[in-house]
Amino acid sequence: MGVLEILFVLFGFLLIIRGIFFSYLNRINFKTVGGLGFDLSHMIASFFYFFLSILLFNSLFFLNLKFDFLQYNFTNNFLRLFQDVLSNLHTAFFEEVFFRLFLFIGLLDIIKNRILLLILTSAIFSAVHFPPNTILIVSYFLGGLIYGYSYLKFQNFWVPVAIHFAWNFIQGSIFGFSVSGNSSSGLLELQFTESILWNGEPHGPEGSVAGLAMRLIILIALVIYPWKKSNPQFLNIKNLP
Repeated sequence: MGVLEILFVLFGFLLIIRGIFFSYLNRINFKTVGGLGFDLSHMIASFFYFFLSILLFNSLFFLNLKFDFLQYNFTNNFLRLFQDVLSNLHTAFFEEVFFRLFLFIGLLDIIKNRILLLILTSAIFSAVHFPPNTILIVSYFLGGLIYGYSYLKFQNFWVPVAIHFAWNFIQGSIFGFSVSGNSSSGLLELQFTESILWNGEPHGPEGSVAGLAMRLIILIALVIYPWKKSNPQFLNIKNLP
């Protein structure tokens, strides 16, 4: 871990603290400002990306199987699956609270351009994961773009939570791939032949070329998803210095 990376991470955490402070100042209107409402259209969008994630990881699984990069056993451990729903929801929720909600709010008066805001928050999100190689740096950056762009597009906090949950839960708890370098015990128990192209092990699909392609597909699907609803109060923070 380099000095520059540590400084970048500390900068991110200072911005998060700043965002928490501004959120407190705007607490009366925080539901609309933070995009905390949720309706049927947000639910449909969330389910769409959940099933897209299933399709992508299913394709990755069968490609690894086809090219003899993995062997598997079905564990039948549905109790563990239920427990993983809760733990993955917890992870997705708190990462999105800090790295989308508060980090965005902490930068609003510093960076007015939403594209630059999205790029910087995605870079911080990548740095905080301390990626050990170039593929993971790009992968986490793309993950930050996915979650950040979905937050800005849908003007809603829960849609990126749902996409984040789907990515981790389907990857690890269902298909048994490693998640962010942590081995998983899913419905499938996998034995790998490591491949930077197809599975990225021991880091998991996030550390593979195929994983980067999956991230890009989700990002493209976000861009082309039809959406016209607007929340005029979204990220409209009034009590800024």
